[in-house]
Amino acid sequence: MFLVKEKTLNDVNLLSIISRHFYAKPHQDKSKSTGFALIYDTLDFAKKFEPRYRLARQGVVEPKKVARKQRKDRKNRMKKVRGTKKAVIKDSKKK
Repeated sequence: MFLVKEKTLNDVNLLSIISRHFYAKPHQDKSKSTGFALIYDTLDFAKKFEPRYRLARQGVVEPKKVARKQRKDRKNRMKKVRGTKKAVIKDSKKK
C-alpha cells in the first residue's frame, strides 16, 4: 500500500498530508491491487471534510485524550437511553 501511495503522489505531485489511501485489496493472483484514495487541494480542505480519526492517524491533529473512567461512564449512561437522545448524552458535560 505504501508503494501505491508513493506512486500516486509522484504522479500528481502532491504532499502526503492531503492524500488519504484506504481499502487497498490485492487481487487473487496478487499481481495487482485496487484501492481508493481521496486527494484534497489543500490541508484546510482535508481538515474540513475528513473525519477526525483519520486526521489523527495521519498525525495532522492530536487525538483526544479522555480518561478511561470518563469513557466508561459515558458508555454506561448512553446504554440507558434510546435513539437520538444518545447524542445529547454524548455531547453533554457532567456537572
